[in-house]
Amino acid sequence: MRGPLHTDRVTSDRRRGLSSVASLPIALACLSALLCACAAAPRPSRAGAPPTLRTSSTPTTLDLDELVTAAPASPRAPRSPGRGAGRPEGDRLAVVHLQYGIPILQRAIFWDGNSEVDNFGGGLSNFWFLSDCFALRTTLNATWFRNEGNDRIAGEIEVGGRWYAYDFDTWTLFWDTTAGYQHGNNTVPPGGTEWNFTFSFGPGVDVPLDEHSAILGGVTFHHFSNALGRENDRNPSQNDARVWLGYGWTW
Repeated sequence: MRGPLHTDRVTSDRRRGLSSVASLPIALACLSALLCACAAAPRPSRAGAPPTLRTSSTPTTLDLDELVTAAPASPRAPRSPGRGAGRPEGDRLAVVHLQYGIPILQRAIFWDGNSEVDNFGGGLSNFWFLSDCFALRTTLNATWFRNEGNDRIAGEIEVGGRWYAYDFDTWTLFWDTTAGYQHGNNTVPPGGTEWNFTFSFGPGVDVPLDEHSAILGGVTFHHFSNALGRENDRNPSQNDARVWLGYGWTW
């Protein structure tokens, strides 16, 4: 038979057991919080660098490689602000133009002009830039001479150069000089010969529209004769103030 002392001891043990069971959830909660804190703590780098937190915006090495690969190609360098309307050495410029020749009677500077046949036509030129301020040129012209009752057509080939004198903000001033040969389907001017030698010089402007195209225009003194001499009746040479307007593109 158990006495009162034994009963009190059992009762005390049960109370301690219930107290331990009641404190178990609190211990588990503390342990869980400790584990979460350890997992969230940054790990030190292997090289001893200060730890960094990884975020969704931090690119990996693969991301950086993809960014470099996907980077757009650098655009073409803008044309230099130097002369030549920004065209560098080695550029080519093709120009198609329309022209109208206004006769200058009698002596003009040093060259006689005894003929006065109005004329108009067009041409195609190619310029090769040896530097940003000078270009060699070749030109093919077709000219219609308005002679009363018997119009004439002449073809002309010219060679020469263009010197770009000064660049303004939106346009460039240049100077043209050419020499060439002209041949017609009849005597040009009337009373002369079918063949003639030519030369011209004068100012012009180059107005770029964009990196590859431009509007050009100018006025030149244009002389043609067969070089038979002033006293020869078959040398009615002609001087023109030739006004022209063209469109050019760089290639």
